[in-house]
Amino acid sequence: MDANARIALSHPLLAVRQMRQQIHNYRSLKRDLKAMCEQYSRCASLEEQVDFIRAHKVFRAIQQRSEIVSLLRLLEKNPPSSVCEIGTASGGTLFLLTTVCRPDAVLISVDLGLPLERSWIYSRFRTRKQRIISVRRDSQAAKTVQRVRSSLRGKSLDLLFIDGDHEYDAVKSDFNNYRPLVRPGGLIVFHDIVRDFRTRYGTPTNRYTGGVPMFWEEIKGLHRTTELIGDPEQDGFGIGIVHT
Repeated sequence: MDANARIALSHPLLAVRQMRQQIHNYRSLKRDLKAMCEQYSRCASLEEQVDFIRAHKVFRAIQQRSEIVSLLRLLEKNPPSSVCEIGTASGGTLFLLTTVCRPDAVLISVDLGLPLERSWIYSRFRTRKQRIISVRRDSQAAKTVQRVRSSLRGKSLDLLFIDGDHEYDAVKSDFNNYRPLVRPGGLIVFHDIVRDFRTRYGTPTNRYTGGVPMFWEEIKGLHRTTELIGDPEQDGFGIGIVHT
């Protein structure tokens, strides 16, 4: 039984208020999404589209421009039909991924901290016959892996995007747990493979890459990989791709 169900049983009035607030938030997000899509459609290039989503206050993509543009251009060459993104947050990267996937693609978002109303609105990111499924659970739990597997309906993943819990053990767990779901020839993408300034220089900033760079260094010599890094001296970010 999840937290919302427990609240509904023990505090019915509180549950009603909570549901009303969620509906209010959803309607607000729906208006924001409509306005965003209208503005997005007026962007003249992929670079403009990415800049717009990176700067968006509600559905922001926390990405370096050159890095995510390079990834999207790579995906455009062979559009994915099945994607799992671990760590969706504001949804900007998920939105961008829908634009380069096949019209009938399935995209699965795994994010433990995702509010219910955002999971509702992210389903509206879909284009044409796409399906977007939000799994609001811990990515490391066995039940979550099974839920992703069943959502694929017998298909394998073309793209696994790992951008969830950045602690070393969590990143390693996500790689080991979901790698078997990726087809031969598919891609496993890591975000934040560059060390942040706190780790590198002892200078605290708002960037945190945790154990991702360490795990990336361990595995990149074991696989065929590609690195998309705007500037090796930057504070975090960086995209690493494992070609399976």
